[in-house]
Amino acid sequence: MLRSKKVVALFSALILSQVSLIAQNNTNSPYTRFGWGQLADPSFGAGKAMGGIGYGLRNNKQVNPLNPASYSNVDSLTFMLDIGVTAQMSRFEQGGTSTKNINGNLEYIAMQFPIHKKLAVSIGLLPVSFVGYEYGSSEKVDGSDVYATQVFNGTGGLSEVYGGISYKPF
Repeated sequence: MLRSKKVVALFSALILSQVSLIAQNNTNSPYTRFGWGQLADPSFGAGKAMGGIGYGLRNNKQVNPLNPASYSNVDSLTFMLDIGVTAQMSRFEQGGTSTKNINGNLEYIAMQFPIHKKLAVSIGLLPVSFVGYEYGSSEKVDGSDVYATQVFNGTGGLSEVYGGISYKPF
């Protein structure tokens, strides 16, 4: 029991230290300027590999925040820590000019552990959306040799902290 409290305290400190990393630019699309930005895929590794099918998975070898019933499927001596990292390359072209951007980021962090033989907990930090854009234009001011430049940029996004508990009655 004391070990579980230490693990939760350590994980909480780890999450709080990573909040600034998750808020870093993880996309570079000018369309993220509108609304919430680019919505994140809530699946983890294996779920993403199968097209985001996490709702139906109840695997004892991975953390799955999309199916809370899967938490109690772990062995009583199992502790799982799942950290996801992403990389993205984008190329945009307009009016004969193009730009290519490469960026990456820590995407999510989650852990899952049993607190009793039939009871398990999962907590983590997941992205909801990403915002990241920078674009601009220059135009010559009428009647002069001066150019006016407009630049628009923004970064950020939304993240959620989740927690869940699962009980396996049978």
